[in-house]
Order: sequence, then C-alpha cells, then structure tokens
Amino acid sequence: MQKKQNQKPLFKSILGIILVSSLILNGYFLINNNSTRGYKSSATNNDAQSELINLIDQEYLRERPEIDEIEDGKLKGIVASLKDPYSQYLTSEEFKNFTSSLNQKYEGIGISFEKQNGEFIVLNVFKSSPAESQGLQSGDSIFKVSGELIGNLTIEEVASKIKGEGGTEVELTIIREGQEIVKKIKREAIKIDLVTLEKKDNVGVIQITSFGEDLKSELRKISDEIIADNEIQSLILDLRSNNGGYLQGAIESSSHFLEPDSLVLQEQSKTDEKTFKSKEVSNSLKNYPLVVIVDGFTASASEILAASLRDNRGVKLVGETTFGKGVVQEVFNFNGGLVKLTTNEWLTPNGEKINEKGLEVDIAVNEDQDALEIAIENLKN
Repeated sequence: MQKKQNQKPLFKSILGIILVSSLILNGYFLINNNSTRGYKSSATNNDAQSELINLIDQEYLRERPEIDEIEDGKLKGIVASLKDPYSQYLTSEEFKNFTSSLNQKYEGIGISFEKQNGEFIVLNVFKSSPAESQGLQSGDSIFKVSGELIGNLTIEEVASKIKGEGGTEVELTIIREGQEIVKKIKREAIKIDLVTLEKKDNVGVIQITSFGEDLKSELRKISDEIIADNEIQSLILDLRSNNGGYLQGAIESSSHFLEPDSLVLQEQSKTDEKTFKSKEVSNSLKNYPLVVIVDGFTASASEILAASLRDNRGVKLVGETTFGKGVVQEVFNFNGGLVKLTTNEWLTPNGEKINEKGLEVDIAVNEDQDALEIAIENLKN
C-alpha cells in the first residue's frame, strides 16, 4: 500500500483529516511571448497587494473575485508561506466541512482521502456507501471533480466539491493503475459509525474509523457489549486507514485499555511541555489480551492510541509502519475564518518522536497476507 505523505491535521482541540497546477505540469497553457508588458499602476501607495488588484482590474479578462474572497486568498497565502502541510487558513464553511468529515456526518459519497505528492488519494471507502456501490477503491487517485481539474486545490476545497445535497450527482474522474476511469455517484446522507465490533470466534474485533465527537459514547457502548459477552476472551483493535481526530478522543480511548493515570503522550511547544494521562473508566477493557492492527494510513490520534498501548502494556502492533503525524495544530478564530497552526510536537510515552517516521510494527504484513488473520493467530500464541 502506498504510504501517505500528508495527513489530516492533528489539533489540540482538534487533532486531525495539501501541486503546482496540473495544467502547468501537463503543458496546457498558452502565453503571448511577444513581450512582457510594463504596467503603470494608478495606486497612490507602494502596497504590492493594491498594485496587483489594480493590475487585475485593468487587464484580467474576466471579473475579479469579490473583496472578501481576495482577503481570504491573502490570508491563505500568508499561512501557505509557512510551507507546513498542516497549517492552513480556513473559511468558516471550509472548517464546517472539515469537522463534518471528522465526525463522519455529512451528505456526500462516503470516502476519506488525502493529498500525497500532489495527488488526491482515496484512503478509505466506507461500507454501504454510494462510493462503494460505484466501485471506488482505496488507492484511487482523484483527478477531476465534475470535469474540473483539482490539482491546485486544497483538500477542503476538493471535499466541498464532492459533498453536496443528497440526491444530487457528482462525477469523479479517477486514475487507477494508469487508466482514467469516470464514476458518476449519487450523493446521500453519510453517517459512519466511529467504532464497530465484530466477533471472530472468541475474539472481539474493535474497529475505530475516526476520533470524532461521538466516539466516547460509542466506545462506551461497545465496551459494555464486550464485557457482557462471556464468549469474548481477547481483543483486536483495528486502526487501519484511521487518519485521526480529536485529541480528547485518543485519551479517552486509551483509558479503556490502560490502567488509570498511565502516560498516554507527551507534548512539547516552543515554551512548554505537557503530559496527558489516561482516566479511570467504569467499563475498562484493560485485562483483555490485545493486539493492534495498523497500516500506512494510521495517523495522528490513532498513532497516539497505538503507541500508548505498545509502551504501557507491551501490546504488539501488526501490519505496516504507520504514517508518522507527530505534530499538533491549534485552531484560532481570525477575521471571520479560522487559522490552523502547528504549535506542538507530541511524543510517545517512551519519549519517541514519530513525525515523518511513524511507528514500526512488531509483526509486518505484506499485501498478500491477511492482517486480521495474523493478528488473531498472534493472540493464540
């Protein structure tokens, strides 16, 4: 499986889920090369931004954006100049779309995706979703949305184009194994369970898909169900393709599997260091034998959970080296939008920095093997 290069932001209040224009990369441009014209601005000051707006007003073929759109563009540009893939300026609508995806509640087609090396790669296709019914697959590269090239857009901009009112249709052009494929998909209301439980004989398989706002209550129900089922003797925690979510969700999830007051993670900023510890829960799963499955798309909050179980309980990790999202973003209200800035780096309980490195697994699984079967077999040994 191709490993991601960028990942949904990891927030302190929110952990987290950005190409030169593909038009330029593919040579689809036409320039009048007779000369480069000089320009005399009518502006009375030396402000380069005002100069540029005046130039656009006078020479741009079409109508320029509204002033508020220009202002948003300026702010986006300033944050983009940090060259940090996790820092962004988001409009309120973009942030709303982002948090809806994080909580797995929205109207769309039922996929998660990320921008890696300039491509929008499908990470997960949710079960019983419109995307699954139309044959979308993990690893597909989204090339166009409704005929529009998207290479120069942000993740939030692409997400807003794919989402839409239930019953409407969106056309995705994807690249799969070098072939261009067009998929017309009807949108519908999407609500994906943040955590599910499946039984494999006497093994309970818990899958967490995202660390959204409702995870605490959903995991509590799952824990009660496990404890009430006398047949379940051991557990597997499946964190594959989980890109992260809320920090509190990672701490609360760890609390179900650890002794109270266990160190979950350490966090460092420019001026401060903090530690986060597990809490006491009434329906603890700490005494069940446990194995965790991860892959190259396991990132941020899910890496925190995996590392806390490994370092505190010696739980084995099965699968592939994780993504390596070891930095934290905070969100600031700013000018009617929100600025998401990298402010901290987190470390595992044992003090390991995993950013751009990931967590190494104890038992590696290749593409020809079934990670779940290997995890179950490991529980028997």
